[in-house]
Amino acid sequence: MDDELKNLVRSWLEKAEHDKGIAEILLNQNSKFTDGICFHCQQAAEKILKACLIFFGINFKKTHNLVYLLDLMSSVEIITDKMYESAESLEGYAVEVRYPDAMAMPSLNDAVEALKSVKLIELDIIRILSDHGL
Repeated sequence: MDDELKNLVRSWLEKAEHDKGIAEILLNQNSKFTDGICFHCQQAAEKILKACLIFFGINFKKTHNLVYLLDLMSSVEIITDKMYESAESLEGYAVEVRYPDAMAMPSLNDAVEALKSVKLIELDIIRILSDHGL
């Protein structure tokens, strides 16, 4: 694997880490901005999955659909039910949570669960990438 590809994948993972970090900071401050926490968790998961797809050379359309991204990954890796469940739990936070009346404001518990979901996805993807030499 060439250094350019490794650097690109690492750049995506770093941007994901920023989104996850923002969510963690807000959550640790018991922020009322649960919509922002959940949005950044979804964004982190999306970037992590896209980094993995880029690593494997799998093309993807411009999307926020995490299940679609996992389906693409399933051509090269076994995707667990838990990973699909985590992705599905984050789906609504990509777009709907950003607008009034599109969905209910996530609770603090929803935000905690969103962070757990992105961390589970991150652990699995980091393991996959590590197993393949990144």
